[in-house]
Amino acid sequence: MVSEDMILECLTNSKIPIRLACMSISDWPIVVSLWYTYLNEKVYCATQNTAKVVKYLSKNPKCGFEIAGDSFPYRGVRGYGKASIVENKGEHLSLEEISSRINVSTRTLSKLWSLNECVDQKTIKLCFSAFNLELHSEDYSIVNKANDSETPELSSIAN
Repeated sequence: MVSEDMILECLTNSKIPIRLACMSISDWPIVVSLWYTYLNEKVYCATQNTAKVVKYLSKNPKCGFEIAGDSFPYRGVRGYGKASIVENKGEHLSLEEISSRINVSTRTLSKLWSLNECVDQKTIKLCFSAFNLELHSEDYSIVNKANDSETPELSSIAN
């Protein structure tokens, strides 16, 4: 049986991006990888305001997600929900928080996001939107920790 503590551990301690699935403007499914944080029972993803995924989720907020590594045994959290776009302004997810979580400097992250190196941290924080995905226990599941079988189990939590 998977415990809520196992799910919270995955959501709060994972050092890999979230994979977010949504529908494009032309109604084709896409998957994007985004940095995220888990705060107050919500997942916040960081991206630039001009990213296509912001447009996609504005048109159709239904989405699915996965936070899981790519090696066996597969472990992680999967779920779905409706995303809402919020202006972050550093309130939910800051560049510094992402930096400390994944052990990559804020300068490197700035370059990765194609931001001007000379932009100060406050300005960088203002560039991000956050997707607020509310998680409800019936909406997500976690793959069990490694077990003796070759096929990992997928379990969901019931309250």
